[in-house]
Amino acid sequence: MTKKMQGKPIWDRVAFLFQGGGALGAFQVGVFDALQQAGYHFDWVSGISIGAINAAIVSGNKPEDRVKKLKEFWQIISSPESLNWWHHLSSEEGLRKLYNQWHAHATLLLGQPGFFQPRMISPHFIHQAVPEEISFYDTSILRNTLERLIDFDLLNSGKTRLTLSAVRVDNGQEVHFDTKNQKIYPEHIMASGALPPGFPAVKIDGEYYWDGGIVNNTPIEVILNDLPRKNTLCFMVHLFDPDGDLPSNLDQVLLRHKDISYASNYKRVIKSFSEAHEMRHAISALYDMLPDKVKEDPHARKLRALGCKSTMLMVRFHRHHTSTDLSSKDYAFSPTSIREGIEMGYEQAMTALKKSPWLKPIPKDVGAVLYDMHLHDESLAHHR
Repeated sequence: MTKKMQGKPIWDRVAFLFQGGGALGAFQVGVFDALQQAGYHFDWVSGISIGAINAAIVSGNKPEDRVKKLKEFWQIISSPESLNWWHHLSSEEGLRKLYNQWHAHATLLLGQPGFFQPRMISPHFIHQAVPEEISFYDTSILRNTLERLIDFDLLNSGKTRLTLSAVRVDNGQEVHFDTKNQKIYPEHIMASGALPPGFPAVKIDGEYYWDGGIVNNTPIEVILNDLPRKNTLCFMVHLFDPDGDLPSNLDQVLLRHKDISYASNYKRVIKSFSEAHEMRHAISALYDMLPDKVKEDPHARKLRALGCKSTMLMVRFHRHHTSTDLSSKDYAFSPTSIREGIEMGYEQAMTALKKSPWLKPIPKDVGAVLYDMHLHDESLAHHR
């Protein structure tokens, strides 16, 4: 489906990539809300871990219901109000860190409503069991939540393509569940978010799967390398920051380690793709310069097949590090943190939309451009 906004450039496809990040995924809801309000309609959504749930809710609901259902999900899984009695004390930084830590510990002890609950027997005391029984938490209640919030007939109708990423437990291979090729149901979503040892592996068609974030928490390659290549505008929402200050205590060491691990090497992936895509553009231009008679040569036809004229525009939104972040930030599901995450994402996206640099013309010889909305100026990362 072709996209055109107010006379601006046309894209054959608009995509949205949801990174994994536990409780931080609320930030993605705010970004999505702002973009949808601005008139963006998505042909393709892709997600991993908590991002898989967000993406599935988007794909499995009508456009006018998507934000409402996303917010309903986050309200369902947030900590009960009975644990939030002292939220009014969380405005001061020191108390806020204590508040965040309290909710993170409550998650470890009690689980989250509609999401996961602790097992009666710790896996430490189980000598041998099947993979779906080896975990600290039981995620079976998540299935009911997904079935309540998602229309799986609509999700599998092909109206909005959905891709979810997981990893096979037996061989470590990354796997992509894609409505372009198969039907997706609750178990596929749960497999994409089955992060061990907290959550159990999910069995699908005789194979066991874990959270795809173990091997790649930002599966942008799925969109970059999709064939046939099309002019694509891809919004990415990242939840972990690979850049940060040197740690000065143990919790900051754990926080830095987590940010680096789950940020993934998206820069390397995009750089490699962009260099290859520039070559494809050059090959296409070279083929166009050939005389018509030469173009009929079998070698020239192979040259044409290697070329490409499509453009990939990537817009990266990024949750900012806050002074009250702890290493437990991805499992601190307090109502306050979730509300602030949604607001942070919405504000960042609305600020970016005021300038919308991705709507500006780019040189014809540039095949891929990354616009980083995390930067504090209008700097663009051109990969050529």
